[in-house]
Amino acid sequence: MVWLKLDCPYKGSPKQLCINFFAAMDRLLGTRYQRKYGASRHAVDEMMARVAYVVELHALGVLVVDEIQHLRQAPGASRDDLLNFLVTLVNTIGIPVMIIGTLAAVPLLQSAFRQARRASGMGSLTWERLPPGPA
Repeated sequence: MVWLKLDCPYKGSPKQLCINFFAAMDRLLGTRYQRKYGASRHAVDEMMARVAYVVELHALGVLVVDEIQHLRQAPGASRDDLLNFLVTLVNTIGIPVMIIGTLAAVPLLQSAFRQARRASGMGSLTWERLPPGPA
């Protein structure tokens, strides 16, 4: 699988992001990962390990998390939990994780990802529009 896009959970729950991952894989592949690994009784750390397993099993190339600006409305602890979870996820699953959002998300991401970006070479925080004209 080349890429998978998920929307950021509106309450900022790392567990919900994992459940959404398993559900998306099930829809695309006809698997039953959500039932097997996405039950509420599973801890977030266990779910992250299962996400890494499924990523490796299906050779996922890129995980895209869209609508990250939803974290602005999430409660403070949930927001921080999800940002920390995403940093750990990048290191755990071993594939690029692309975070996409509006400019409203920049203040949230600057502080959380500054150290991780420096340590791992994650690249630019923002991509500017390309100038008009031939490429």
